Amino acid sequence: DGSVPFWVYTGNAIPSADQIRITPSLKSQRGSVWTKSKSIFEYWEIDVTFRVTGRGRVGADGLAIWYTEEQGLDGPVFGSSDNWNGVGIFFDSFDNDAKKNNPAVIVVGNNGKLHYDHQK
Repeated sequence: DGSVPFWVYTGNAIPSADQIRITPSLKSQRGSVWTKSKSIFEYWEIDVTFRVTGRGRVGADGLAIWYTEEQGLDGPVFGSSDNWNGVGIFFDSFDNDAKKNNPAVIVVGNNGKLHYDHQK
């Protein structure tokens, strides 16, 4: 049925038996994948394998790995809310401010009160 056990997907995400394509290679697409269960572990680690491909040379904004209190909050920061309680790890592939400082990997902690603008 295309579903991946223990995960929910939103937006333009396309699930298959062994992977989830976060977005198709088209303009203005947004997708996400969130675990169905909250973490109950004091210590944990994550092992992620991803591949970024596309037709053109100009990429999209990027992608993020989120560890947040609430899941699935839709918004402008790599598909999620700009006010989150937790940590976002951003793989920013687009030079929004023309400072030639991308691609970049950025880790941002937030207590839910910081408004984060990833365009700057």
